Amino acid sequence: MFVILNDTLQPMITGDLSICEGDTTTLNAGTGFDSYIWGTGDTTQTITVTSSGIYGVTVSSNSGCSGSVHDG
Repeated sequence: MFVILNDTLQPMITGDLSICEGDTTTLNAGTGFDSYIWGTGDTTQTITVTSSGIYGVTVSSNSGCSGSVHDG
């Protein structure tokens, strides 16, 4: 049996990271995490954005590990 020690989680934001004015895109932080908190305050795996900017997310596991990433 192997025990894997994760000191940080590594989310990856996916989605169309380049949109035109008036368009929307859905950003996805990935699966396998127990909680999500985006810089926008959203607490879901995905968010829909309508404007340019830098969007970040912090994910956590029930065991206390966490990790962060931003798309910029």
